[in-house]
Amino acid sequence: MKTLTLKSSCLSITNKEILETEATLGIILPEDYKAFLLLSNGGYPLESEFKKEDDWSFGVQLFYGICSVTDQSIVFYASMFHQKFMSKHFIPFAHDPGGWMFVISTRDQDYGHVYFYRPDEPEDDCLTHLTNSFEEFIDKLQVPIY
Repeated sequence: MKTLTLKSSCLSITNKEILETEATLGIILPEDYKAFLLLSNGGYPLESEFKKEDDWSFGVQLFYGICSVTDQSIVFYASMFHQKFMSKHFIPFAHDPGGWMFVISTRDQDYGHVYFYRPDEPEDDCLTHLTNSFEEFIDKLQVPIY
């Protein structure tokens, strides 16, 4: 997995904090996402642009981490997300500048796949599939060209 340049990351964590977070959320996070958390634990990415093959572009403003800072906490965002929007089979891990979320599936049929979630769309159309894994998502991020 590519290493991103991140600012304002949460403090470093261990596997213990990941296990506690999984227990709190009631899910098992994909291994590639756990590796990301252990390496960087969220933050604001320099490599923030994701382009799909169909020329759609998505911007990542913030990756959530495991931390006590509410506006960067995966537990905070997951709790908010699950109360308002979707099932616990999707875990938000980042948001774009408008606050829409990037989520990882924990469903059996597409475990680890990354989607973009748009709450303004009908339920059948609110998820846009981006990649088959978190690692693939990270590897496709690039510095935006303005």
